[in-house]
Amino acid sequence: MRTRLVMAGLVLLLTPADPARSQAIEPVCPSPHDRTVAITFDDLPYARAGDAGGQELAAVARATNEAILAGLAVRNVPAIGFVVDRRVQALGEIGQALLQPWNTGQFELGNHSANHPDSNTLDVDAFRREVIDGEATIRPMVEKAGRTLRFFRFPYNHLGDTDQRREAFERVLGERGYHLAASTIDTSDYVFDAAMNGHWRDPIRRWPAGSKTLT
Repeated sequence: MRTRLVMAGLVLLLTPADPARSQAIEPVCPSPHDRTVAITFDDLPYARAGDAGGQELAAVARATNEAILAGLAVRNVPAIGFVVDRRVQALGEIGQALLQPWNTGQFELGNHSANHPDSNTLDVDAFRREVIDGEATIRPMVEKAGRTLRFFRFPYNHLGDTDQRREAFERVLGERGYHLAASTIDTSDYVFDAAMNGHWRDPIRRWPAGSKTLT
């Protein structure tokens, strides 16, 4: 049984771009000791929620969240969990419960849209709806805890495939008070899905002829 929760990555957290301001800022290369990264997890509360398996994934979703949070806590690593609201709803009552620990201490919740669409295919109204609907669960949770919902991550890191789209999407995020969380280093763990499911679970089987090893 696959226990992967999300796609994890190291990211830089960025403010929505202002073209005029961007041109006026000289790039700065910090010393190695001044460089920082953020650890983030996408597709909370569980990557497969809402797909095949549905409620049957509740137990493994809980165990996976607990294992990840425990691993981060024991190493004192802060992290942001980006939520897809559809996946919260798919898990029912447990969906919101799994997010509660991500809304405390050194952990933080972020918006990863309502349905995880490819933003390159959306017009501005559809994108705005994805952003707002993506807040349905997490904004009340965050504000009740006295926190601010600060970060949005685009599904697939697709910020819009034209200047017009990108600028329109940035305006929407600015209106909602978001900073852009763009992934700069990605584990790409999803490429191993086939090895974790179906007949790949049988350790006796071998990769089929013609398969390529992923490195």
